[in-house]
Amino acid sequence: MSARRLFPVALTATLALAAAVSGAAPAAPAGSGASACDPQGAWVARGPGIARYLAAINPTLVRIRVLGGTMQMQLRAGRWVVRSSGLRVAGKISETTSFTEALAIEASGPYTLTGGTLRLGKVLSSLAIRDVKITTGGETVSPPDPAPEVETLAGRTVRHRCAGDTLTFAIPTPGLTATLTFTRP
Repeated sequence: MSARRLFPVALTATLALAAAVSGAAPAAPAGSGASACDPQGAWVARGPGIARYLAAINPTLVRIRVLGGTMQMQLRAGRWVVRSSGLRVAGKISETTSFTEALAIEASGPYTLTGGTLRLGKVLSSLAIRDVKITTGGETVSPPDPAPEVETLAGRTVRHRCAGDTLTFAIPTPGLTATLTFTRP
């Protein structure tokens, strides 16, 4: 798999895939401890939060921008689901080459919550990259969409902080801990 395609794959299992990089749980987000709210229910991450997360997990020099869309998460009855809705990203590969693409992302699995720790069971994740447009020197091409990627990942532990209408996950990535913040819809 190309380095450029690794960043959306890491986002695919937003909570689990990046956590798989480290065997140990990261430190919880600042001010965490026992959750100050009930994380059960619906959550959504929007452009700026997704953009910060993508910047942290992107293993390439390509600078990624979120053009639109959201990541939605449900935590309910011991099962979590994360999926994208209308997620479009863009990046600049070189001075003369840029791209845009739509990402259809879904990840799900069982979980348990204990204080500021979310323990994930086996995760099923999928990523479909659609509507790719690559522009070089003013000329745009649309290559065929790649086949969707589906993975099953081992469970991991992820630290979180829940306060009011904000739920933040601390996700270990190579060299740092990235955060992804969701709010109530």
